Amino acid sequence: MFALLKKDLYTLKRTYLLYVGMLLFYLFFDMVSGNEGNFFLAFFAVFTMMLPATSMTLDEQAGWDGYGMCLPIRRRTVVLSKYAFHTIAMFAGYGIIVLAATIYHFVQSGEFGLEILMMPVIFGCGGLLVSDLLLPLMFKLGAEKGRYVLVGVVWGLALVPVMLVKLIGVDLYAFAEGAAAGLDTGMLLVLIVAATVFLTVASAAVSIAIYNRKELK
Repeated sequence: MFALLKKDLYTLKRTYLLYVGMLLFYLFFDMVSGNEGNFFLAFFAVFTMMLPATSMTLDEQAGWDGYGMCLPIRRRTVVLSKYAFHTIAMFAGYGIIVLAATIYHFVQSGEFGLEILMMPVIFGCGGLLVSDLLLPLMFKLGAEKGRYVLVGVVWGLALVPVMLVKLIGVDLYAFAEGAAAGLDTGMLLVLIVAATVFLTVASAAVSIAIYNRKELK
């Protein structure tokens, strides 16, 4: 598993500077526009969703799948390495963001509240859930077709709420905020994380079943 994670890191090293530059740009954009970092959090979720898709595309271009089966590596381990790579990247990135936000908030107010965790947890778990839906499709259809599906899903997530507001006056964001308002913050965070863990395990099981039956060249 560790060797496969290192492979993905080396495979993606050429894209790091581009991604870091884009992250810094959106962070600066949020700072000057007064969005409280929400746009940056959303972009970071999309960025981490692209990592396993990009890695799988490069693996297909290099013929890694067929070569990897000649090594003492189980197919199950190959699949789980993609989930682990995405999850580690997501938690590492949002962990740094939460730590920075906590220190900043404590310096400003001298207090700490669970509300600081809410938006990073929502965006982070949301990114994981989208990947949980897409990774089985990528293992089934191939990484290149899966990337097109990923782009479509991202655009859909961005446009559907706007279209609902414009066409029928339904604000999904306001509805979600109203539904969450009556729940305890700690309980809501636990429910979100628990649902994400359950769906990630289910998605990994589906992906393993697909990859075990897939004919590799």
